[in-house]
Amino acid sequence: MMILDIDGIPVPPQPVYELPAGTHTIKVAALIHAPELDVALKYRTPKTRMLSFKPGYRYHLAAKIKQPLPQPVLNTDYWQVVSWKKQEVSCEQQGKNNKTSG
Repeated sequence: MMILDIDGIPVPPQPVYELPAGTHTIKVAALIHAPELDVALKYRTPKTRMLSFKPGYRYHLAAKIKQPLPQPVLNTDYWQVVSWKKQEVSCEQQGKNNKTSG
């Protein structure tokens, strides 16, 4: 997936984003490469999700395809944004290295 904007502000594509602790609104697009997926372009729309971030952690986000997946896909509900990993960051790593992965 690719993060498009954070708290309504467009962001450039990059692998990590540094955010202050708290709740943020993240808008993402799924970058799912699966030739067997029969999804019309009108259903491949970005999704927005509110996420809470604690200080001292690095979060890894991903687009997850829902299973079982009906074919053809007839709505935008075929994927969701998930935080698949939460990693504690030591005090030495905080600051410039305490980032949220996209």
